[in-house]
Amino acid sequence: MASTTRRNPLIFFAAAAFCTAAVIAFQALGFWSSFDARLRDKLIEKRPASKEIVIVAIDNASIQEFGVWPWPRTLHAEMIRKLTDLGAKQIGYDVTFSESSSDAKADDALAQAINDSGRVVLASEAELEEHKDAFLREKRGNYFQFSGKLEPLPMFREAARAYGITTLLPEYDGVIRRSPQLIRGVDRAEAAFASQIAALRAPLDVPPFIYRIPYVGGPGSFDRVSFADVINGRAPMNRFNGKIVLVGSTAPDLHDEFLTPMSFGQPMPGVEIQANIIQGLMEGRILNLPSSMTMAAILFALAAAVSLVIYGIKLRYAALAVSLIAFGYIVIALVAASRGALLPVLYPLLVIVTIAAADVAYRYAHEKGRRRFIQTAFSRYLAPQVIDKLVSGEAKLELGGVKTELTILFSDIRGFTAISEKLSPEALVALLNEYLTAMTDIVLETEGVVDKYIGDAIMAFWGAPILQPDHAVRAATTAARMRVRLTELKKKWAAEGKPEVNIGIGMNTGPVVVGNMGSRTRFDYTVMGDDVNLASRLEGLTKQYGVTALLSEATRLKLGDGFLTRPIDLVAVKGKKQAIRIHELICRAEDATPAVREKIESWNQALAAYRARRWDEARESFQRFADDGAAKAFAERCVYMKDHDPGAGWDGVFAAKEK
Repeated sequence: MASTTRRNPLIFFAAAAFCTAAVIAFQALGFWSSFDARLRDKLIEKRPASKEIVIVAIDNASIQEFGVWPWPRTLHAEMIRKLTDLGAKQIGYDVTFSESSSDAKADDALAQAINDSGRVVLASEAELEEHKDAFLREKRGNYFQFSGKLEPLPMFREAARAYGITTLLPEYDGVIRRSPQLIRGVDRAEAAFASQIAALRAPLDVPPFIYRIPYVGGPGSFDRVSFADVINGRAPMNRFNGKIVLVGSTAPDLHDEFLTPMSFGQPMPGVEIQANIIQGLMEGRILNLPSSMTMAAILFALAAAVSLVIYGIKLRYAALAVSLIAFGYIVIALVAASRGALLPVLYPLLVIVTIAAADVAYRYAHEKGRRRFIQTAFSRYLAPQVIDKLVSGEAKLELGGVKTELTILFSDIRGFTAISEKLSPEALVALLNEYLTAMTDIVLETEGVVDKYIGDAIMAFWGAPILQPDHAVRAATTAARMRVRLTELKKKWAAEGKPEVNIGIGMNTGPVVVGNMGSRTRFDYTVMGDDVNLASRLEGLTKQYGVTALLSEATRLKLGDGFLTRPIDLVAVKGKKQAIRIHELICRAEDATPAVREKIESWNQALAAYRARRWDEARESFQRFADDGAAKAFAERCVYMKDHDPGAGWDGVFAAKEK
């Protein structure tokens, strides 16, 4: 078009106002909030990690040397004494010593070491009353409330210099960007772990809330020393002198990792996130977000500018002019970020795109790239029919981490170490491969995702990347088929002279973060969250109760009447405020014989006697069940409970001693 049409200037401002209102409404509904946050993350200037902060890592090498977690508290006492002797200025211990250990002398030794050091800050965990989505809303000057917390035992609190809350709250995409620093309890406000440490270094004005953690880089940016190297004297003697030393988990199996803006998909240990917060507080680098009025003004100004370009100049120059406006805004955003103000990125660009119209070529390229990404990224752990649904567009795929409800399954071979001792390495590998192949095929038959293999264990989930409203039913179906297939394999292996193999299965349903996580060049589609950990813990409890498959109350409710289950217990799992009802998966309802249903009815009567504290009656009832692991466990427990009666106010909760 060689010429332009002149219009009333009011049209320009009307278009700008309409576009601004539309985008503000779009933002208010939460669309693409996580994408906007990721774009803002790119504005944050990287700075060198402070040499005043050193991390002592509870890493895989240390676990291999000192054994499975948790370690004896004498080991932590030894670490505190060593760091104190080596001249550490402050020692932040990102481990929650909220319960007494089985060794009272070890607890005393740890308390004495903390007291003698005089520079130890301990960690506690808070359960916020605010729902996660409420946390994401802009709230200035407000304290977050907590309804419960895990804090160090009194003997440790009294010995410590201070203690603070380490709770980290992910956003919609599972990324840790913000951090409450003052959290109000019943009668007082409590400071966060990082604030306590930074305040001991130098007096500072702690904000109640950090809207953007000023990360210095990705995982591994801070000086890090293995826990084992410190204990065994392999670390340089001057490594800690005058430094802030943070002791915390970096081992993936301890599940204290989070996505950050600088992670590029690779989770960062929680202790390193605390290090970033501490450095930001000490340097006074607190990043702020614009107010809602400022945001509206920015959007209106950009919309008006683009409207003037589109309606006031020749079309051949419109693309160049719009590009210059977008580039100019990005430059302004970069400058503002360097001065402590994080301007929005996505929504202003969305205003520009809305006024200037969508780029069809980009949409085509984006769709083509999406198909290629799906075929490349998911071929290793999804069934072909699932990949076909993704490519055809029947299912939507969110890149990065998103929060959604899934059902997670963990299975593990019981006594794998003993089995490995009976077989040659070649025979062991052959047996394990045959087992994993059979179980994996069942997961793929139900269109599940094989998340990972952990030695002889399998982790799988249902409900993503394609929407599966019946994800719990699929998981239960998988567990039932696994038991049938294992029975067939056991007969075959017995004929071959191989040892008997038994498995435990744990299932849980709940909201988790799911997405592609890893490095830029290598990543996995996986899930993270407390409900993942609960599924793992339920698998671990199968051995304690002598059953094959345990599922949570949340999963049982999703199954409806399609499966037969029996209630097992009401357990208090470590790290959870509320007790969890657990059930055993028996079989599909259609496969249940009258004898099986009668057995479950008898079981329910025995369990009712147990919960009514009629210990002798309950024990006799449980003893009538032959070859029933759960009944044997409860019969033994009745003897103990009779001698240690909890009293009339007992709520039936059993405290699980194992994770």
